[in-house]
Amino acid sequence: MDDITNIYNENLLNKKLKKTNILGIANKINVTFSEFDNEWCKKNSIKCFYCGLDSYNNNENPSIPYPSGINEDRSINVKYYCCSFGCCMSLLFQNNDDNDIKYLIHEIYKRKYGVKPEYLEKGLNKNELTIYGTGNIPPLDFMKINKERETNIKI
Repeated sequence: MDDITNIYNENLLNKKLKKTNILGIANKINVTFSEFDNEWCKKNSIKCFYCGLDSYNNNENPSIPYPSGINEDRSINVKYYCCSFGCCMSLLFQNNDDNDIKYLIHEIYKRKYGVKPEYLEKGLNKNELTIYGTGNIPPLDFMKINKERETNIKI
């Protein structure tokens, strides 16, 4: 190989490393979830993957894992975190994810509240938030409405 090819390959490698470092936040999330006693779910600085608000705002409202699969030990693989089950359901429909993911969201709900829901409602559309300049709902009201929807479910 000539010097130009070596320089080109080195630049490609450096770009890949920089890209990996930019995506380093993925290394900061818990990649599996078992139960809500997990301190990480209760205290973190991760934003909701659907609406962009803080996914954790107090011990009553821990981050909600958005699942990607389940392991033999019944721990759930985590793809993203959301601020509410409503945002999880909105993300489910936005991504056109399958019923297996929907089932796992219901399983996570059961682990939080002790009952498995028959139906979970989608959250408000994130475009209704004032922070995006397109809506008229302030962030705290958005979270409150989604929380109310979360606790008024069909069992």
